[in-house]
Amino acid sequence: MSFAPNFAHPGTYRVLLFPLCDMLLVLVAGCGNSCFIGVVNPPNNSLIVSTGNPPPACPLPQPKTAVKAVAHLAQACTGCSTSRQVTHVHLLLSGMEVHPSAVADENSPDWEELAPDWARQPQWVDLLEDHGSNDAVLPLNVTGQIPIGTYSQLRLHLAKPSPQHAEQFAAESHCSSIEASCVGTADGNFHLLQTLDGHPYLRVTATSPLDLRADQPNQLRIELRPEWVLQNPSAGVLDLVPVLHGQVVVEPTAATGSF
Repeated sequence: MSFAPNFAHPGTYRVLLFPLCDMLLVLVAGCGNSCFIGVVNPPNNSLIVSTGNPPPACPLPQPKTAVKAVAHLAQACTGCSTSRQVTHVHLLLSGMEVHPSAVADENSPDWEELAPDWARQPQWVDLLEDHGSNDAVLPLNVTGQIPIGTYSQLRLHLAKPSPQHAEQFAAESHCSSIEASCVGTADGNFHLLQTLDGHPYLRVTATSPLDLRADQPNQLRIELRPEWVLQNPSAGVLDLVPVLHGQVVVEPTAATGSF
């Protein structure tokens, strides 16, 4: 059995429907720098656009800033034997990232890349021990821009040479026999650089929050300190392996100069 609505006056249905349309057909739209509200007004479907007074809030793109970086090899460890003193560090890097949190998952989306070009063409960073100066630093070719803000840690992505770059790798690196980042010692030997967690990232601790702003020079100074640690490899034999502990600070404005 069907039921058909019975209105005493056919116009009653339209009168009730139009206010409903006014409520439902409210269009809210926005773009990068502005917002507007549009209302479809029956019966002639005219569109009334209002920007509001003040206009509705729109999320603005977060300002970004450029960053420079330099690397420095700290003096060798005092507890190492003469033959184990690290005199060179050779790093093959495919990325340099910062993170706002002091503790972050390896795959966190909040890592911000400072050197996007390195993913395509990994960069060699060769640090030498300089007995004459503690301030000897190596400028790094950092080209990225990241959102302004405060960051709590930095990591360097250790890469391995691709097959197409193997010949160039052998010609440019002292680590060609190891085929990865390495350290050179005073006895003339080269040793595979290890990381404590086994991941291909060298984590660098921020001694204080890295406050990166758009209205100031932002130059990061990375200090890498070589150490030897006992590690139990898969063969079950304890061995001393080299690792790097790092710290990073923002250089004072007077030391960075102008960009």
